[in-house]
Amino acid sequence: MCSGCGTPPSNIDWYSAGVPDSPGGRIQARTRLARAANAVLTGSGLSVTFYQGASSLSMRNTGGATEPVHTLSDVWTAAGKLSGIHLDPLAPRFTGRPSVSPADD
Repeated sequence: MCSGCGTPPSNIDWYSAGVPDSPGGRIQARTRLARAANAVLTGSGLSVTFYQGASSLSMRNTGGATEPVHTLSDVWTAAGKLSGIHLDPLAPRFTGRPSVSPADD
């Protein structure tokens, strides 16, 4: 975080694609990541928040424990720590696609 203006550091993850690398763009990218993470984590008891001026997002569980989140891959790591279970980002629950099982022979 810039100590002079309080904006997040430069965009470093794919979720910031198409957003200008400027203070406003960085805030927009972090807000976009928080919104996307919350949409995917609905019903898990986890939530992601971005506080303007913070250098990272914060993931919180229902018990109040928190983990910092800097990139999209950090969402899954933090979710696992805070929930106590491994969350697979490619699971049908998160992708919205039906699960595919091998055909019975």
